Amino acid sequence: MKKTLFLISIFLISGVISAVEIQDVVVWDYSSYYYGSRYDFYPDYVVNGYGLDTETGFHTGDRWEYAYWMNGIGTKVVNGDQFIEFKLGPIPYYLTDIHIWNFNRNGYTSRGTQEMEILVRNGGSYTSLGVFTLGRGTGQDDYPGETIPISHTEPVTYVKFVPLTTYGDASYAGLSEVKFYGNGTSNEPPYVFAGKPQQLKGLNATLKGAVTDDGGTPSISWSKISGPGNVTFTDSSDPATEVTFSDYGLYELELSADDSSYEVYQFTTVRCIPEWWKEIDEVTVDSSTTAYSQYYEAENVINGNGLYDTGYHTAASYDYHWCSADSPSSAEIVFALETTTSLNGVRIWNFNHSYGGYLENCAISNFEISVSNDKANWESLGTFSLDNPLDWPWDTSKIIPLSPTQSYQYIKFDSFSSFSSTNVAFSEVRFSGTPDNTSPTVDAGEDLDTWLAPDEAVAAIDITAADDGEPTPPGELAYTWTKVSGPEGYSFDSDSIEDPTVTFTEAGEYEFQVEVTDSEFIVTDNVIVTVYINGCEHAKAQPEYVPLPGDADANCKVNLADFSLVAAGWLECNSSDPNECF
Repeated sequence: MKKTLFLISIFLISGVISAVEIQDVVVWDYSSYYYGSRYDFYPDYVVNGYGLDTETGFHTGDRWEYAYWMNGIGTKVVNGDQFIEFKLGPIPYYLTDIHIWNFNRNGYTSRGTQEMEILVRNGGSYTSLGVFTLGRGTGQDDYPGETIPISHTEPVTYVKFVPLTTYGDASYAGLSEVKFYGNGTSNEPPYVFAGKPQQLKGLNATLKGAVTDDGGTPSISWSKISGPGNVTFTDSSDPATEVTFSDYGLYELELSADDSSYEVYQFTTVRCIPEWWKEIDEVTVDSSTTAYSQYYEAENVINGNGLYDTGYHTAASYDYHWCSADSPSSAEIVFALETTTSLNGVRIWNFNHSYGGYLENCAISNFEISVSNDKANWESLGTFSLDNPLDWPWDTSKIIPLSPTQSYQYIKFDSFSSFSSTNVAFSEVRFSGTPDNTSPTVDAGEDLDTWLAPDEAVAAIDITAADDGEPTPPGELAYTWTKVSGPEGYSFDSDSIEDPTVTFTEAGEYEFQVEVTDSEFIVTDNVIVTVYINGCEHAKAQPEYVPLPGDADANCKVNLADFSLVAAGWLECNSSDPNECF
């Protein structure tokens, strides 16, 4: 029996293709790939669909990450020694078309492949289909790629691309995306989709898998691959079954389908977060030891740039992590919360950058967590260990429960040790707890307008303010109203209440600010009140205003004054052509 990993990707292609897209294509072999200080160009990226618009099939020209394959540093496209080989799936296909998007990064399309040999085989030696000339990528977001018809009549399992020339100096040859089209030779393997990764609170989940087959009913089964506890499936033969976990953490699950000829499987993950987890929003880096380089600044671990909503952290870029230039035992980073908080946990993503040997070398093995309110006296909460991120390629995080003796505002990580490096690093951190006091919120409402009638105007300001009632005392909010700009012709009935009434004696634009405080935090918002000299000027300022026919003096009414203006100019003419005056 054959067993294969079934990869799924569905995209629309601009133009007409003569057969169905082959869904289970993988990169089988390659000569080399480029990896650099900021971006890597793995072979797998040409079959991941990442750079394609899912609706148009166009390839974007403004993305570096995950969107290209390119040969490695120090290699050149000479003598056909650079190649990338694809396996179409567990069964052979009658190949009909290949759709190729050449290297399409804006400003770098010279790295695109110009001439390329395509070879195919079905287990034996390769047969050359010839040398094909590819069009150069446009570097734009509307690049449709091109389709190469294939006339080979034998079944194909493997396809090999050999770049021969490029649109540049042959130092680099690359491709953006490739899709293959054809017809299966016999029984198709089942289609298996294990569902997207999930991240949820609690120990119960609904899996979102799917299985289809071209005939009969395959045997379907869920199983646990890894995780910290036991997994109980309500119905392990149901792709969309309910599942219960015995402990919190990250679980890897496998969905498989067997039609007696092929066993197909796919993995997914479920991250179970404790119900007590209450993430704190307002966190800043108060201080840290010197960063290893400008890319590894401490703020990277709280900005969320490397995180997906699944809880996964990308390994793609330097500036998604913090790395200290100091030795692990001397490194330190201090976080500040908005206010004193009753902490109950921390979630930390271990160092997840995959360039060179950094992933294994800099990741934290142990570290100490301490808390303080004055940054002089620290309460140690203990020394904690983290897993080597090589063991968790998708989600390197760990949730650590904390039990401080009181509420604190500052959290310190120090006394690090790493797996095998003179440096120490991690990728992201989040804290859980309940603040003793949260900042009030205020909305001063929509801007207002009014007019003097005839010598005075009144505006009632209506704001919305909210608070948690802390601290106690005072247990309530205090308000202060001030003028930011505008004339002096105004007065509040009270400048220390939530919703004051303002009386105006002078036309103009007034901007007022309300300051709201709970005695610890201060928040502000502004509102503008425009006062017109009269109701007519107010009406003319409205977008829907239409002047009255005959309103010669533009005072919003038609009367004898308008007739007098018309009569005063009766039969007068100022045309350049005197004949037009009669």
